[in-house]
Formats: sequence, C-alpha cells, structure tokens
Amino acid sequence: MKLRHRRSTNDSLHINLTPLIDTVFLLLIFFMMTTTFNRESQLSVNLPEATSKPLTLTPETPIRIIIDANGEFAINDSDHGLVDTKLETLERALKDSVGSQIEPPLLISAAANAPHHAVMTAMEAARNLGYVKLSFETQQRPESVSKTMNINNLWYSNHPLGLVLAPLGWLFCATVQMRRHAYQQGWLPSQRVNVPVIIVGNLTVGGTGKTPLVIWLARFLKPQGFKPGIVSRGYRGHANSWPQFVYPDSDPYLVGDEPVLLARHSDCPVVVAPRRLLAVQSLLERYDCDVILSDDGLQHYALQRDIEIAVVDDIRRYGNRRCLPAGPLREPLSRLAQLDFMVTKGAALNNEVSMQYELKPLRRVSDDSVWQPLSVLRGQTVHALAGIGHPARFFNRLRDQGLKLHCHEFPDHQVYRATDIQFNDHLPVIMTEKDAVKCQSVAGQQHWYLPIEARLPVDFGRRLLEKLKKVYYGQKTP
Repeated sequence: MKLRHRRSTNDSLHINLTPLIDTVFLLLIFFMMTTTFNRESQLSVNLPEATSKPLTLTPETPIRIIIDANGEFAINDSDHGLVDTKLETLERALKDSVGSQIEPPLLISAAANAPHHAVMTAMEAARNLGYVKLSFETQQRPESVSKTMNINNLWYSNHPLGLVLAPLGWLFCATVQMRRHAYQQGWLPSQRVNVPVIIVGNLTVGGTGKTPLVIWLARFLKPQGFKPGIVSRGYRGHANSWPQFVYPDSDPYLVGDEPVLLARHSDCPVVVAPRRLLAVQSLLERYDCDVILSDDGLQHYALQRDIEIAVVDDIRRYGNRRCLPAGPLREPLSRLAQLDFMVTKGAALNNEVSMQYELKPLRRVSDDSVWQPLSVLRGQTVHALAGIGHPARFFNRLRDQGLKLHCHEFPDHQVYRATDIQFNDHLPVIMTEKDAVKCQSVAGQQHWYLPIEARLPVDFGRRLLEKLKKVYYGQKTP
C-alpha cells in the first residue's frame, strides 16, 4: 500500500532575522566571556595531597574495573590483576569489592588499545550481577602525559586542562542551545522538504559509526517499499562547486571518502554539499525519493527533520562530558532527551540500541574482486593502518582475530601518499575500507582492506517503521 505523506503548508511572509540574531549572539558571547574570566581569576582549586592510605569506598565512589592493553582486569587500582580473564572470575571479584553496597556505581576504565571483547566481558559481568549504574573512561597513555598534548587525552580522560577550559565549554553549550532555540522559534530560517528526513548524527566530535548505520538504513528501507536518497556534507571534499552527485567511482578527494562508501554500498543516490538543504533539493529534483537519510547533520538545523538518531561509541562514550573545547561534545548531554533513537556501536546501555559489526573477508585494495578470509593471517604479523576517528578500535578487532600488529595511526580523513602505506618489507598491510578508497592508486599486492557490515536488532527496525509511518500519516511521534 502506498503511503501518503501529508504536510501543512505555510505561505506567510518570512523575514530573515539572521544578521540580527548573529549580532545579539556576539554581544552575549562577549558579555559571558568577560564575566566568566573575571570570576575565573578569583577561583582557586585546592588539590588533595597524595596519600599511601588505602581508598575507602563510599556509595558515591565508583568501583573501577580496569582493563589493560592485554585484556586483563584489575579492581580499584589493585597492584595485582585477576588470576584470569574469565567472566566468572570477574563476577566474583566484583561481588567481593561491592560488599554490602546497594546499586553500586561501576566505572569501566579501559586502555585506549584494550581488546573489545574484554570490555564486553566487563559489561556482561555487571549486568549478570544486576549492576546498572555504568560509566566509562579511556585511560590516558602515560607517554602522552610527559610528551605531547593530544586532544583525545584531554577529552577522554581527567586531564587538568579540561577543568581550565571548562568555562569556554559552558559558553559553547549556552551558545548552541540559544542557536537551536532560535531555529525552533523561527528567528533563524529553516526549511522543511516534502518527504521525511531521517538524521543520523552524534553529539561528539569524531567518528562513531554513522556511515555503516546509514548504509544499513538504506538497505533496510528499500525492501519495505521506500525509495531512500542520501545526503552528506562531503567533509574534506575539494570540489569547486556544490552540490555534487556521488557515484561508486567518484574521486574521494573531490567529494569525501565516506560519501563514496555510501554510494558503493547503499544502492541509493547520494548527493553532498556543506549546506544539506541544497543537497536535498538537488536530490529530489533528479530522483523520485520518498525518504531522505542524512549522514551527519544533527546540528544542521537549517534542514528540518522528522526522525533523529544519534550514534555513540560504547567505550569512549561522551568522554569527560564537557562541551568544546574542554570536551568532545557538540551539544550538552541534555540534548539526548529529544532524540528518537540512541544507537551504540557495541554494547548498549538502557534505552540504547546495540549496533554490531560483522567482519567480512579481506579484499585487495587495488582489485577488490580478489579476497581471502581474515583467518588466513591468524598468528601472523601484519601492518595495520587506520585514519579514522578511533583507530584503536580497528586495531583491537584485528588483535581479537589473532593477528600480531605493527600499528600506523593517521588523522581522520587522511589524504594518503604512496610513502604513507609502504613499509619496506613484505608483510601484509591491512586497512579500513574508508582508507582503502583513497589508496587504490598507490596500493600494491600486499595491501588489503577489511569490510564491515552493521547488524541491528529486529525490534529497532520495527520501531523505526512505526515512527516513519506516523510521519507519513501526519501523526506526531511520541
């Protein structure tokens, strides 16, 4: 049955108040900054002295499950780890540490390169024991403390600079909230298109798995009778004009690496532009799409949306929970309450949907018709290369499959040269598919990429369809 999409029209005259709003924001920011730093100059922080006395746990003190790079566990900074990494052993250690506490808070503190299966084991142990108050942190690498300041160390640990920058984070939070309110009230112009718009974004800076989820959504909606189209910003694309239509053989240097992946795997039309509305309009002019999927754009309020989905990393979560520049948040955490779905890349907490990745056979970068099972390289030493938001996650997946790694981290959306992926030996080189689309012209026979495919629960698809049908019928989603 073909669904009818009802929209109310509004032909009233709209006055563009954007210049006035921008001026008010600038004046407000100036006032808040001067007030903040006047107060900050009077602020003194008394740090506690180090002590050799053992820590006495209170109901407010979280019990720490520490996971090192080898996947071994320790509880509450103990000098001695557990005798093994079995689930039952961890459960017994947790029970002993919890004692008589009721609903104790747990903090899973994982090394940046901790195996993913170890984090999953810690979460399973907590759930089996009925402990639902879980939080996460990524351990800061010791060498980074003494040498260079890395932005991930600041955002995903208790780095003291985060406290120093906290006033700027408060200012950023206040500004983005006022901006969103201005769009909601119509003071800043936003536009609705005549088909439903599903936004897939995140609250934090960096990659969290949005692109695999958008591909899953496109593949899921097409058998249901929908004709989805995809828009994206085209981040790091260098095209001279926008919008740009993206095809499986498009140049990632011009349109961005992730849009090329979307075009190759979604079997849907893809258009990119920094202004998402222009991309949507171009898409609808050329194709008969009846639903729009936006890869990123949760904070792009000029384009009105019907369903919002945010993706979060199950290990790094929201870091130090501060807004930019003090932390990784693009918006305050209160924004989560307005979202339709929270999808977690990995293990999910309450009210979240777990997205798991299925690893596919390796494919040769220079000719993806050539493939081999990843298990062929079990026990062997390889070069692992990643220029993504969280490279350690990719490296850990390879370690979980029994590979020994020489790791090579690059910035997200890296533009590769031949010298970047040549290591003067004959060892295999394994990279992500996102990296592979930019390395085809410089790759050799030893270069392979690891395709992944998202898997989501059946219930998520059912709930998504229910919301989408309510949008078509003009009903308000709960």
